[in-house]
Amino acid sequence: MNNTAHILHTPVGSESIFLDVASPLVPNKTASRLKAFVVFALLISAGAWYLMSRSGGGLTQPFGKTDPIVTQYENPLGGFFDIALVNGQSKILARATAGRTMELNLKDGTIEQVSSRENQSALQLMVRTTGLPLAVYSSSKPNFKLHFNLKNSLTELFVPDSLEVSAVTMFDDNQKIAVASCDFNSERQGLNLNYRVDIVDAISGKHEKTVRLGDLIFDFAFDDQLDNLYASTNAGLFRLAAQADQLELVSKSRVRALESLNNSRLLIMGYFNGDVEAISLDTLESNWITSIGKTATVKAVSCHEEMGMIAVGGEFNYVLLLDSKTGATMQILTQNESAVNDVVYSSDGRQLYVSRSNSSVALWDLNQNNLVKVYAL
Repeated sequence: MNNTAHILHTPVGSESIFLDVASPLVPNKTASRLKAFVVFALLISAGAWYLMSRSGGGLTQPFGKTDPIVTQYENPLGGFFDIALVNGQSKILARATAGRTMELNLKDGTIEQVSSRENQSALQLMVRTTGLPLAVYSSSKPNFKLHFNLKNSLTELFVPDSLEVSAVTMFDDNQKIAVASCDFNSERQGLNLNYRVDIVDAISGKHEKTVRLGDLIFDFAFDDQLDNLYASTNAGLFRLAAQADQLELVSKSRVRALESLNNSRLLIMGYFNGDVEAISLDTLESNWITSIGKTATVKAVSCHEEMGMIAVGGEFNYVLLLDSKTGATMQILTQNESAVNDVVYSSDGRQLYVSRSNSSVALWDLNQNNLVKVYAL
């Protein structure tokens, strides 16, 4: 990742410099021109080429029968980001711009801002867990602090405001919390930016250890059978084995989004280049790869293991549902709206909630392939 981005770091309440920028990669201009030439030759039409170039689109040719055509490229830099269902799935908690925590009431459609335990704290990240959602806030205090917010149905983790948190997860039967961040204290001391993973006890909030690394982590996934914690970075896929004090590089592929299917023994990876791949958690060998579009970063993958279905979202205006066993396309949820930041299944897998960069959350009925409702600010 381009480390000059740290210049944009500002005090609590500002936007994250990492989380809301989907891809740090610089497009290959030579390759893009070659693709444009090939498309032009196939179409044999200057008019058609003009319309395609006006669309600002990504790759316009499908990679196979199971792959959709990417028709729009967008940077999801605003709106609702991470979302999580709470209170018996009657409400959605969402991270919004300026570090706000928003609550969407799914019964009456109202949206309101809710406060953290420390009202001046900005929400850096929110993730789904098997228990309560985990929300990470900035704090002026130098230590980690854990609070169980029963009123708003989430677990609150406060981190020092020198840390720009990029990923967080609960693992080890929800006994531990892994927090990936960039530590700006090193910059203040005239050193290079310091990337780290902090391990925190999920019950007491006690800080257990810090693992240093040279790259920013975008996402985590945990293998509960082998006790391996996986981390995605722009430098590749890393693994933190049980009791280990260092992250091990297991693949040099540039990974953005991760999700584990522990019963199926698969690790689902969304790439910066638009691919989605499933690899074995036991052998790390590839099971399948589906190409979404070569210029569209995959930002979110959400798996419903019982339904055998993976929802994929990112720098495109639709959501793709893939078969977890084969990678084949099951459904395409098309909506003429902005780019996708997050996707969340209902517990039964029959509904899907999609958060977008235009400050809206869409509810889809997957049985009917029908857009039910849009909740928007």
